[in-house]
Amino acid sequence: TISVIYANQFVLVEFYAPWCGHCKALAPEYAKAAKQLKEQESVIKLAKVDATAESELGAKNDVRGYPTLKFYKNGKATDYGGGRTAEDIVRWLLKRTGPAAKDLTEVDKAKEFSESSDVVVIGFFEDQESTEAKAFIKAADGYDDLSFGITSVKEIAEALEAQMNTVVVFKKFDEGKVVLDKDITTENIEEFVAGDLFTLKAAFDVLTCDWSVNESGRGWRREKEKVSLDA
Repeated sequence: TISVIYANQFVLVEFYAPWCGHCKALAPEYAKAAKQLKEQESVIKLAKVDATAESELGAKNDVRGYPTLKFYKNGKATDYGGGRTAEDIVRWLLKRTGPAAKDLTEVDKAKEFSESSDVVVIGFFEDQESTEAKAFIKAADGYDDLSFGITSVKEIAEALEAQMNTVVVFKKFDEGKVVLDKDITTENIEEFVAGDLFTLKAAFDVLTCDWSVNESGRGWRREKEKVSLDA
């Protein structure tokens, strides 16, 4: 595994124990995520380490519970902060290794992207070098587990029933789509997105009763990460 870490630019490593129930539950999702990345011809690699057999390696990586996931960029480790489904893993990794917002240039792919998750945020800008577009990218960079897209293609805006120079949240609940009705600033975008995350969080409350948030919306993300990994 050490050789894999240093031979590749991006590697996600799961440190597990064979007897761990949470590790067994994660296994199929982890394998599915690896398959999806391979099909996308991604340079990101996924690896697994039996930390009970490789105790020294586990200790060096500060493994204190199972599963522990570490993300390595050019050999440097950081804690994984996403969820436990294949979709969560892939989305988190792509955000960590790619642009803050996906550049959407084709109508079909843009439609697919807008339906790819419970909450998707797309910025429609005639000029991606504008102050508003840069504010959008800055906001997008603050979220590791939320999908952001950006486009300057008018046909995409028409297909998604949006106007240019707007920010739109596409979601699989409530009204399905909502448009930012304030000035396009980083702060307003973050506040706008947080409102829909609270609504999504409420739906999870009904199902799991174990989510917690603070007033910023960002805390929701960090608490979500905590719940995902510390169980």
